Amino acid sequence: MMHSEHLAISGQGLSPAKKEALLADFFNEMSEKKQNFLGYQTNQDVSFSSSLQPFLSLNLLNLGDGFEDGSYEINAKQFERAVIDYYARLWGFSSPFSPRRYWGHITAMGSTEGNLYALWNARDYLSGYAVEGYQQEVYVQKPPIAIFSEAAHYSIKKACQILGLTTFNKAGPFLGTCPINQGDWQQALATKESGAVKEGDLYKLTEFFVEREYPVILILNHGTTFSGGSDATRRILNHLKPILGTNTEQDRRYWVHLDGALSANFSPYLNDDPFAITQDPYEFRHPDVMSICSSPYKWIGAPWACGIFLMHEQYKVGSSHRPAYIAGRDSTVSGSRQDIYALYLWERLTTLGTQGLKKIALENEHNAHYLHQQLTRLARFQPNITVMPKPNGSNIVRFSTPNDKINRQFSLAQDDVDVKGKTQRMSHVVVLSHVKRNMIDALLHELSSPYAFKNTQIRQHPLTVNYFGFFK
Repeated sequence: MMHSEHLAISGQGLSPAKKEALLADFFNEMSEKKQNFLGYQTNQDVSFSSSLQPFLSLNLLNLGDGFEDGSYEINAKQFERAVIDYYARLWGFSSPFSPRRYWGHITAMGSTEGNLYALWNARDYLSGYAVEGYQQEVYVQKPPIAIFSEAAHYSIKKACQILGLTTFNKAGPFLGTCPINQGDWQQALATKESGAVKEGDLYKLTEFFVEREYPVILILNHGTTFSGGSDATRRILNHLKPILGTNTEQDRRYWVHLDGALSANFSPYLNDDPFAITQDPYEFRHPDVMSICSSPYKWIGAPWACGIFLMHEQYKVGSSHRPAYIAGRDSTVSGSRQDIYALYLWERLTTLGTQGLKKIALENEHNAHYLHQQLTRLARFQPNITVMPKPNGSNIVRFSTPNDKINRQFSLAQDDVDVKGKTQRMSHVVVLSHVKRNMIDALLHELSSPYAFKNTQIRQHPLTVNYFGFFK
C-alpha cells in the first residue's frame, strides 16, 4: 500500500522520474488486486480502444439536454443519442415502427444519479407540475409516498432525503395501523431469501396509501446489490393495476421506477431474442414502468462510472429552465457531462454487437452456475458453510463469510442475511467478464482449507484431495 507522504504535492512538484515510479508502483498494485477481484459489481475487463485516444485531448462536454444541440459545439450528443436509442429498444421503450416517445441521458455517475433523477421527476409529477404531455399545472392535495423494500440500493434513501420525499415509514404512523410487520411502521418492507420483495406486503402497503388518496412512488429492483435477485415486476404491476388506477392530467396517482443497476444490462441477452418482451413474472420491461436506470460500466466494463436513465417523455418534468448561456434546457442533475462516456459506450456496443453482448451474458451465467455448483458440493464437507440459492438470472453467488484473510485476498463484500429466521454474515462473488475459471478455482481452493471459516474444521473426504482442480 502506497503511503500518502509519498504523494504529497509541494511547491517544487515531483520530478518526472519520481512520478513515473510512483504511478508504475500504483498500477502494479491495482493490477495485482485485479487478479482476485471477485466481490463487487464492477467489471475490471476494461478495453479502451486506441481509436478513442485522440478524443482525450478534447473536453467533449454535453451541456444540458442530450436531445437538444445547444451552443457548446465541442460535444458528442449524437453518440449519446445513439446509445440511448439502443437501450430504449432493448428495454421496450421504443420500437422500430414508432416515433420516439422516451427521453433519457447518460449520467455522470452510475445508477445513483438515475435514481435521484427518477425520484425528482416522480415527486414533481405527482405534485402536479406541468410535464411534456400536460402543459398545465394541477392542484394535488396530498404529497407522494415512496415505497421500497429493504433490498433497495442505499442511494434510494439518500435521494429521498435530498428531495424531501416522504417514505412510507414516516407517513404511516399519522394515518393508521401498519398493515404489515405486526403493525410496526419502523420496520422495512421485507424481502424473500432471493432479495425480491415480499409481494403480499407490498400490495398491502400500496393499498393502504391509495385508499387514503395518497399518490405512491413504487421503487422496484431488477438485480439487487447483494443477492442479484429481482422483483417480479410483471406480476406485481399486473396485480396492482386495479388498485393504482390510471394516471391522467388531472389525477396523478402513481409512479413506478425500476432500479436495474446491474441486471438490466444483461438479463435480456439471456433470452433467445434480447429485444422480445416475455410474459415471465420477472420481466422488467412492463408498460407501467415509467422510469428505469442502470450502470452499464458495471457489466460492460469502463474506466469510469456512468449510467443510463430512461423515462416516458410525456411525464418528464425535470428542469424547464433554458439558460441563454447554453441555448438549451438544463434538464439533468449534473448539468454538464463528459461525452467521452458516450463515445466509450458507443464504441463498446458497436464493437461487440448484439451477438457479442449475448455471448458475454451467457459466459457469465455459466461461470456463476459453476461456482454455485462447486460451493454447494463443498458445503457437504464444511460444517459451518451455507450456500444461498442463486436467483434466476443472477450473476451473484452468496455463501458464508470466510476468514478475514480470504475476504481481503478476493475483495469480498459482506452483508447480514436472514437465513431461516437467523441472521448470518454472508459474502458474495459477482461473476463478470474479468472473473475467469482460474480465479474461481483459486477461491474454491482457499475455501476448501481447514481454516477457511472461523472455528470450522473440514471433514476429510476423498473428493477434497484435489483442491485446485476441485471435485474431479
